[in-house]
Amino acid sequence: MELHEVDSKLSTQSYWDNVLKSAKLPRVNSPKSYLYRVTMKFVDRALARENYRTFFEVGCGSSGWLPYFANKYGYRVSGLDYSEVGCQLATKNLELLGIEHDPILCRDFFAPEPTDGKKFDVVFSYGVIE
Repeated sequence: MELHEVDSKLSTQSYWDNVLKSAKLPRVNSPKSYLYRVTMKFVDRALARENYRTFFEVGCGSSGWLPYFANKYGYRVSGLDYSEVGCQLATKNLELLGIEHDPILCRDFFAPEPTDGKKFDVVFSYGVIE
């Protein structure tokens, strides 16, 4: 197969649907995990001194970050994922935890659609853009 024939996507929607369907809820990221603790320490230093109100996560399927930032900072959270399973899990997770939130958008970040012009104070990604 020629290099130019290879799909340029690093993963597929069906891959993430399969990965995410086994996620256990409710889920909130904890500093007990070394990787989460390091991320929290870094992000918390930047956010603690700001008066932000809204938070948007790119790639939020089954995320424990949405509840973390909602609980820690009182942010109104929302997110985007291109896996329908991931969107359902993110919504259900927030509901199980009693966290009010804006809609979870089921879209491909790399194929933007028109939006209502909503802006967010904090936009976060943990593994999509990186």
